[in-house]
Amino acid sequence: QRRVHGRQAASVESPHIMVLIDDPQRTVVEPLFERGLRCVYDTELMCNGGRSKGYLVDHPSDVQQVATALTRLADPAVYRKKYGADAGADTPLVFAMGDGNHSFATAKFHWENLKKAAADPAALEGHPARFALVELVNIHDPGLQFEPIHRVVFQTDFKQLMGFLESTYAGAGYSYRSVASLTEAQAAAKTATGHAIPMVSTEGWGVMEVARPTHTLVVGTLQVALDAFLAQNTGAKIDYIHGDDVVTELGSKPGCAGFFLPSIDKFSFFRTIIMDGALPRKTFSMGEADEKRYYMECRKIVP
Repeated sequence: QRRVHGRQAASVESPHIMVLIDDPQRTVVEPLFERGLRCVYDTELMCNGGRSKGYLVDHPSDVQQVATALTRLADPAVYRKKYGADAGADTPLVFAMGDGNHSFATAKFHWENLKKAAADPAALEGHPARFALVELVNIHDPGLQFEPIHRVVFQTDFKQLMGFLESTYAGAGYSYRSVASLTEAQAAAKTATGHAIPMVSTEGWGVMEVARPTHTLVVGTLQVALDAFLAQNTGAKIDYIHGDDVVTELGSKPGCAGFFLPSIDKFSFFRTIIMDGALPRKTFSMGEADEKRYYMECRKIVP
């Protein structure tokens, strides 16, 4: 509701909505780099953030090139060749929300409210609030890095939590063992045959393993169990954390437990969604937290 109220009162939007495409041949965005576009801003960023440049894409042929290349990504033959015969080419996944899903949902909700309140909704077809400002990003861009988002459970009893996890995965080859360090825990997780998750608590370091997981991603295996635990233990809380050092600091405090998750392979990102459906919430972060502090562009959302 806070986001909706803010957008209703705003004249401009400055969101951070990143929409991903899977374009290994670099046919959509990258050809624009060679077009000699007009630079409309070039500024140094604060806090040693480097520089940001923006170029205007307004020539009809450039706009058409982008549209044509995006359409080709949805071509059934191209889609099947990329993802396999059972990938659902009749309803292709061309765009995936990488970040800013709440901002995008808010924009859609605001637009629907405007239509409901209008005497003639058809008259609003050209209204600027019908659209949202997004950043279209090729997942194969080397500047795009996926970082893991870890979990820390607060206000809990460690033995109770571990007992719950053991009972949840008793039939799936659950095990837990103590190790001497995070490095050892992460090494053990990499060589595990199933899903293994390094942990930290007041009792030290450990590795939780589920040998026969039913989820494709490690985060899915963990999240479903933590959701069930939190539902039964309403006094416990969870937070989603960036950075090993922060998880170590928080997870080692009394009444806490930290779970270190791996980053996902960005090159299999689309295939995973196509085959398994939507990812668990807070599966990944695009870049580290200190890299996402700049909001450079705005767009008018009132006539």
